[in-house]
Amino acid sequence: MRNKLRKIYLLLGDIAVLYLALYLTLLIRYTQQPSQHVWQVHFWPFSITFLFWIVLFYISDLYNLHFAVNNSKFFNNTLRCVIRSIVRGWPQKRLWKYFF
Repeated sequence: MRNKLRKIYLLLGDIAVLYLALYLTLLIRYTQQPSQHVWQVHFWPFSITFLFWIVLFYISDLYNLHFAVNNSKFFNNTLRCVIRSIVRGWPQKRLWKYFF
């Protein structure tokens, strides 16, 4: 039970960091606080991307608490997973204009 709760906290932390990164990116891009319209335009496309990223993190075993220790194997796996997420997310971003 305790491990499930830790995994949920880890997942919620990842989601919070992803949306915080989106907010900060919009803040930097527009050099002002993002308006509600700007946030809404970006919210759903990035939510779909974030969902794919979270699934990829899970498949890559990054939510395995026994594997998530500070060693080179974990950091290498994390780096590979992030690179895959970026490579798979980039074409998706290019297709957004046709769907959103």
